[in-house]
Amino acid sequence: IPLLMVDNEGRVQRANNAALDMLGKEVEMVEGELCGPVLDCANAGLRGGCGKTVNCEPCAIRNAILQTFKTGEAEKRKRVLLKVGASLKLKKKYYYISTELVAGIVVLKIEKYKQKS
Repeated sequence: IPLLMVDNEGRVQRANNAALDMLGKEVEMVEGELCGPVLDCANAGLRGGCGKTVNCEPCAIRNAILQTFKTGEAEKRKRVLLKVGASLKLKKKYYYISTELVAGIVVLKIEKYKQKS
């Protein structure tokens, strides 16, 4: 199961091998980086950066992480849409995400969601 350990600034502190494989990234490309660029979010490259644009306000991943930090309550298998890539090659990816607060870090579990054709 792909797991990212995220701090209260939205930076990935650790990623397991399943997450690295799913993202097609090496550990050096992930650890210490904000979640948006790690997940290839299309909004992460906009002026202001990850978490700082009006497009980030409704982000289900960002909000689930922030809410878990704020309340300590876990989020279970929430279906989310993530737009990835550049504007001309924008793709939609669907995931189930779960969050859990463990020792001051949010564990973000990411599962691929297969859309029915």
